[in-house]
Amino acid sequence: MFKKVRFLFLVIIFLPLNARHWCMNGGIDFNYARYTLDAIAPQSGYLAVPHFALAYKKARSVYTGLHFDGRWNAGLLCASSDLCNSSCVSGANSHANVADYQADWRLGYFFVSDQERYSLTPFTGIGFQHLSYQLDPHMMRYKYYQVYVPIGAEFLYHSPRNFSIGLKTLYRAGAYNRLRVSTPCVEDACDSTCDDKIKLNYSQGVYIAVPAVLHYRQEKRVGFHLSMIPFFDWNRFANTCDTNSDCVVFPIPTNKRWYLGVTAALGITF
Repeated sequence: MFKKVRFLFLVIIFLPLNARHWCMNGGIDFNYARYTLDAIAPQSGYLAVPHFALAYKKARSVYTGLHFDGRWNAGLLCASSDLCNSSCVSGANSHANVADYQADWRLGYFFVSDQERYSLTPFTGIGFQHLSYQLDPHMMRYKYYQVYVPIGAEFLYHSPRNFSIGLKTLYRAGAYNRLRVSTPCVEDACDSTCDDKIKLNYSQGVYIAVPAVLHYRQEKRVGFHLSMIPFFDWNRFANTCDTNSDCVVFPIPTNKRWYLGVTAALGITF
């Protein structure tokens, strides 16, 4: 019985590999970011990110894909009133350091029109996001852990001149939302560390993009493409009234953030 199951698993894995409908791309994101943590003045600045995606897309067949984005500061994130103030850089005023990781697995269906001019790919799946948001100097660090369900679709128009353009929308429904808070000033005084994860209220996010893709050797065994994808990404990490943690004795505020930027990626189809 085990041998039959193993054989079936290998067939499922390796049959698509011979179909040459795999698409892999990697590149960078660069975006303007803004974070609003309730009463604290909004922090804004720029983030840079590596991007990677691997997908299996065969016309009129099941679609599946893996996506990863990791964002870090490209300079300090400061309050708007401090952006032109050198003291922000020197540390006299508060600023933020950010690390934002998103990875998800998607499953859907790849619909293609008869003339192959239009395609639609609805999908869902499961994803994980980790956001580390640290207020400096020597203030608080918020570490968010979120398991979410992506629900989205991508529509593309395929020009006969090896060019595609479309619209991609994605809604992230938070399924597991936790937060770990570090307070360096308290920890230094009490010589203690808080490892409790606090349960948050409902969190959610929205992603909207306009992918533009230039194809090369599209009809050959191995093809290449260049993608430029302007995007808008919004996320709300909810608040909580749960203050039963041994370390956290204050309400956790809502953290809203949005990104506006562009993804540049090179890809290969095989």
